[in-house]
Amino acid sequence: MKAQERYFWPLLVLLIIPAFAWGIFCSEPRLNATNLIFNDGIDQQLIVAGLERTHTFADTLKWWTGPWIDGWECAFYRPITSYIWWFQWEIFGASRESQNAMVSFMAVHWLSHFAVCLLAGGFLRRLFGARIAILTVVIWAGCFLNALKLPVPMWALPAWKDSPDFWVAGAIICSLWALLSNIRTGEKRFLLWVFTAQIIGIGFKESVYVLPFMAAVLLWYESALHKWRIVAAMVGLTVAAYVFRFWALQGPGFRFGTNGSWFERFLLYVGGGKPVYLWSQGDLAPLAVGVLIVGIGMIIRGKRETGFGVVVFSGIGILVADAVRGEIGLTAIRLLQPFLATYWKTGLEMIQTSTIAAITIMSLSWTLKRPDRRMLCAFGWVFAAYLPMLTAPITEHALYLASMGSALWWCILLVELLDKALVKVRESKFYPPRLAAKLS
Repeated sequence: MKAQERYFWPLLVLLIIPAFAWGIFCSEPRLNATNLIFNDGIDQQLIVAGLERTHTFADTLKWWTGPWIDGWECAFYRPITSYIWWFQWEIFGASRESQNAMVSFMAVHWLSHFAVCLLAGGFLRRLFGARIAILTVVIWAGCFLNALKLPVPMWALPAWKDSPDFWVAGAIICSLWALLSNIRTGEKRFLLWVFTAQIIGIGFKESVYVLPFMAAVLLWYESALHKWRIVAAMVGLTVAAYVFRFWALQGPGFRFGTNGSWFERFLLYVGGGKPVYLWSQGDLAPLAVGVLIVGIGMIIRGKRETGFGVVVFSGIGILVADAVRGEIGLTAIRLLQPFLATYWKTGLEMIQTSTIAAITIMSLSWTLKRPDRRMLCAFGWVFAAYLPMLTAPITEHALYLASMGSALWWCILLVELLDKALVKVRESKFYPPRLAAKLS
């Protein structure tokens, strides 16, 4: 047994702690004297107002058949998330007037992130081995890819309002881990945990709806597509959860509102002036992303040369679409953001970003021409985690789960390149053992 496998958990914790601390430091947490209050940002104001209106446990029961803690102001269905904050509010005796009111919430916030790091390490170890697991989690927790202008979890770290991103990520990882155990052992008892974790995730945040897509990617990677009924059941549970949510909120909630106003808002959003204007101005991003998906599908099915050409064509379309900075164009462009660095327009940052983007494009091209199932699995992780972002406003904290897949993709690429380099070195005539043999 290799050392990294035998001492995996002590080594993981030892390396995560400094990376974790550095990631929090880089996120510039709101811990100065002025901001040590709950009333920091509109989201936290609404949440605190909801906490203040909830005087007894009986008052919390409405969260199961209605919007979450802040009420109808920003309608979401997140009952378990609301309970976690309410219990903290009751246990720590927080109040709006206390200058240290946010300390307990931030402590739970960061401990939740640390727990996700450990869960991710354990799951990735089972999936790809200890070396890739440790490297991925350390790079991800330390937010080191931020130096390359690539997605990192740091945007979810400064404010406790973003804790649901951590909790739903943990639920998704637990469900996938249980599914992986079922695939490799055949024991049906793991299926209980697959669906239990999914149900808990539904109570945390709506982004858990991507779980069936990630489960399908896992089945493909494990060559276990014969277990498709599990994914079908997860899809059924997701649909049932959404229908119940629709009933509880009296509409889809969020940007489309509730109480009957949602249908008119939806029609204006998809068929109003803004989408028509973007398309009339040549916004190719949605079409280009669709073409990209088709190209990747062709590569997976064995049509590598044609598929590679389609991928290059879609990349050109995405670069052209960058000229149009509308919301719809941006969300489609961001689908590739883990592999194409963030777009900047001026000075040194533009040069740096262009260089990183060029390296990334070459790496992705090399991968697609010679597909590595591990890297395609990581790409599927990113794509699935990005699905909610296609209709979401620009909220960087929502990159939390997708950024983990991005770090995984880069780490697999790095390990692959290092392994190939080591093989070349060992085959070289200047390799020390080989050179010593020749000299003797």
